[in-house]
Amino acid sequence: LQQGLRQTLAGRAEQPAPANLPAPAPKVHSPMDLDDVAPTAAMAPAPAPVTPDICRGKTVYMQVYSPAVRDGARLLQTPWREIGANVAPVEDVTATAVSQGRVPPVPVTVSTVRYHTRAEKDCAQALVQQARWWWLHGQLPGDPAAQAVNHDKVTALLDREIKVEQLAATQRARPGVIEVWVSPVGRSTSPP
Repeated sequence: LQQGLRQTLAGRAEQPAPANLPAPAPKVHSPMDLDDVAPTAAMAPAPAPVTPDICRGKTVYMQVYSPAVRDGARLLQTPWREIGANVAPVEDVTATAVSQGRVPPVPVTVSTVRYHTRAEKDCAQALVQQARWWWLHGQLPGDPAAQAVNHDKVTALLDREIKVEQLAATQRARPGVIEVWVSPVGRSTSPP
């Protein structure tokens, strides 16, 4: 839609005024001129897809806090595998804790991609970039009805802030590992 509007606006080439008419007034940008719209996360220009194999040899562990976001998180496995990542099954850390008789962890307030060592930083950033490119370019699997449902699931995950950070120095780092902690849908997306 955004690209179509841009093409329509760009296609309106200004015709030179006939010699007997005054020159047109300078163009005034309307609210529909997309170049003047501050993009939201959903409207942000999608970067080009990332370099294939940038995540080769890296393992991504995805953690969610409820089944409500599990399906959307699973959909992100495909674009991440396309750039070489080994993506483990999605874990519902709340369900795991309960089944093991432990207190469930406190959910992150902002979805976070944590790389363990500096060697994983480029891959961690590429995971976010690749997922957003894949989502905004309609690369979701399934027939049109399934794509609409899948788009809503992935939108709930990607249409908000996502942090990329290194694992805290107090934690044991494992080279080649990246953790993706998906905040619950509906929680505040601003840092505490």
